[in-house]
Amino acid sequence: FQLTAGAWGGLAVEGTGTVALADAQPRVDLQLQGEAADPAAWGQLIDLTLPPLAATTITGWYREQESRHQFSGDVRIGQSRFQTDFSSSRGKPIPVVEASMAAQTLRLQDLGFYPPQDESAPADKPQGQTESEMLFTDEPLPVKAFDAIDLSLKLRADEVVARENVFKEVGLDVTVREGRLQVGPTTLRYLNGGSTLDAFIDTNESPPVLGLNMVVE
Repeated sequence: FQLTAGAWGGLAVEGTGTVALADAQPRVDLQLQGEAADPAAWGQLIDLTLPPLAATTITGWYREQESRHQFSGDVRIGQSRFQTDFSSSRGKPIPVVEASMAAQTLRLQDLGFYPPQDESAPADKPQGQTESEMLFTDEPLPVKAFDAIDLSLKLRADEVVARENVFKEVGLDVTVREGRLQVGPTTLRYLNGGSTLDAFIDTNESPPVLGLNMVVE
């Protein structure tokens, strides 16, 4: 099959394989090739504003069987290439999502961390960081979402290229389970040392509890 949707960021997908019904349940086994010039446009489908991601291509296998979706293959976002394994469940009160992504070189610019400046903006705008450059803003955290998903995400990169720095051996683990967000252990190495970070937000408490532990060498 072939699917094109210009309104969805120039999305184009081609798949070859089998689609069948077994006990009224779909069984899908497809080799997919897809691309999108502007993946941020997908945000309109879920009513979210996504960062300005670079053009994205996807190549791999998609399987759906017994209420479980699985994808395994390559995801290239700009110049950053990820070996990706993804699975999610359906038909349960809370969806279970597991994902792992590994890259040799991850460029933060490809993920929209450094959006281009609007040259038409007034020259006398206030000095300081823009909202997109701030680590924290005054926008409330979506804590209610922590009760709506069971998530496990693992990210590994041999190097992460920022605007002016390069970090080595970067690892990031994120879990969301039963209203608790756990970030870490997060590790990275740089020229003369390294850092480890653990953080959590527990929405089972009122008000929610935030914990942070960071070690810098």
